[in-house]
Amino acid sequence: FETREGEGGGGDGTGKGKDPRETSRASRLAAFEPLLEDVYERHRKTVSSLCDSGQMSAEEGFRICATIRANVDDLKDVMMAMAVSGSCPESLRELVMGHGELWSAQVLHAVMQHKASKQSADGDGEGGGSSSVAWIDAREVLVVDEDGG
Repeated sequence: FETREGEGGGGDGTGKGKDPRETSRASRLAAFEPLLEDVYERHRKTVSSLCDSGQMSAEEGFRICATIRANVDDLKDVMMAMAVSGSCPESLRELVMGHGELWSAQVLHAVMQHKASKQSADGDGEGGGSSSVAWIDAREVLVVDEDGG
């Protein structure tokens, strides 16, 4: 059961009456949350720099940062589940680790697309037509043979 602020032994700020599982969850989250926030901030700064230097549109930069922010928030939930369960299945480990590659691919795609758009607008595109750069999510087109055969 939970005690509310001002009820029982936990409302006086002493910590008595608190569910020890909540304290444990909070400490687990505190351990990895700053790392995820640091990863987000490094990507945000990179995107911002690319936008400021004219290598990416501000609209794409905003979209990418919003995607990364949402992914980081989701990863916090995944990592909390791993911390609470005390296990790290290979599939979840791969999910967490793969996000950096996905974010980098999205950033590179935005830069290449912006460059192609500028070349088309300037008439520098090959063949004189419009240029386009496609981004394909590797998770949708690659299949890993876990048996190695």
